[in-house]
Amino acid sequence: MNLQLTELKNALTGQLRRNDTVSNNLANAQSFGFKKDKTFIEYVEDSKTGQKQQVSVNRVDFSQGTITQTHNPLDMAISGPGFFTIETEKGEAYTRNGHFSISNDGFLVSQTNDIVLGEHGRVHLSLDGMMQSNITVSPSGEIFADGKLIDRLLISQFSDTNQLSRGANNYFYASDELVPFQNDESTVYQGRLENANLNTMDEMITMIELQRHFESIQRVVSTLDDVLTKAATQVGRYQ
Repeated sequence: MNLQLTELKNALTGQLRRNDTVSNNLANAQSFGFKKDKTFIEYVEDSKTGQKQQVSVNRVDFSQGTITQTHNPLDMAISGPGFFTIETEKGEAYTRNGHFSISNDGFLVSQTNDIVLGEHGRVHLSLDGMMQSNITVSPSGEIFADGKLIDRLLISQFSDTNQLSRGANNYFYASDELVPFQNDESTVYQGRLENANLNTMDEMITMIELQRHFESIQRVVSTLDDVLTKAATQVGRYQ
C-alpha cells in the first residue's frame, strides 16, 4: 500500500512539472525564436530499494517555428538548425531570436543589448550617413552596408542540441565539451522573424487534460490515505 501511495505521489509531482512546463510555454508564445519544452516520463532504479521510480525530464523541442515577415531590415530569421551567436557576460550564447537593433555605438545587438557576433567578431555598423534601409543580409548571412561587405553572421550549429542548456532572455549555452561548428544548412531571411514553435490552442488543451488527470490522481491518493488512516486506527484498538 505504501509503495502504491509513493508511486501515486510521484505521478502527482510529474503532473505538476508538466503543468509548469506548459505554463512556461504559453507565457512565451509571443516570444520570437522561443523553443518549447516537452516533459517526458522516465523510469530509474532506486539505489536503496531496487524499485523503478517514475521521474519527469524536460527536453527542449528545437523544431522549426513559422517565419513571419516584418519588413524591418534588422529583423532576421533562421531556417535550418543554426543559431545566432551572441556575446554575453557569461560567454557566448545562442538564440533563434533575430529581433536585432543598432546600439548607440553602432553595434548590432539583441533585444537585451548583447552584441551579435559575426565570423570576424562583433558586428559593427557605423550609422554615419547610413540609414537602416541600406543594410542588407544575404541568405548565407553576409551583411552589407551601402553595398559594402561588413561581415558574415556567425551561425552556430551543434551535433547534439540536447546538450544545450536554456538560460534567460531566450538564450542557450553550450558546455565546454559541446563545440559549435558552421556549415551551409541554415538560411538567413532578412526582414522576418521566427515565431515560437508552439500552438497556443494545443498547449491550452494539454493544460486542461493535465488538470483533470491531476485531480483524478489526487482523489485516489486521498482515498488511499483514508484507508491507511482507518487501518492504523483499527490496529491501535486491538493492541
